[in-house]
Amino acid sequence: MNRLAIIVLNWNGSDDAIECVDSLIKQTLKPTIVIVDNNSSDNSVTVFEEYISSHKKEKIILLKNSDNLGFAGGINTGLIHTRKNNF
Repeated sequence: MNRLAIIVLNWNGSDDAIECVDSLIKQTLKPTIVIVDNNSSDNSVTVFEEYISSHKKEKIILLKNSDNLGFAGGINTGLIHTRKNNF
């Protein structure tokens, strides 16, 4: 069984991240989508929570970093989560 998770990293850019997630949802493969918010100072987390609640059929997980860990650190947050949960 192939498992697939795609990590979408965000920092103060929820519109771009949502556009990316919308595109991923349209694909024939149905991966788990992990959105990692890298401690945004805008309303990104609220936007993601509302988006996820309106897309309950999709496998979307939101992780929130308490600090901006940069690109590699943000992606690592998603990787650690997916490995712990056997995605």
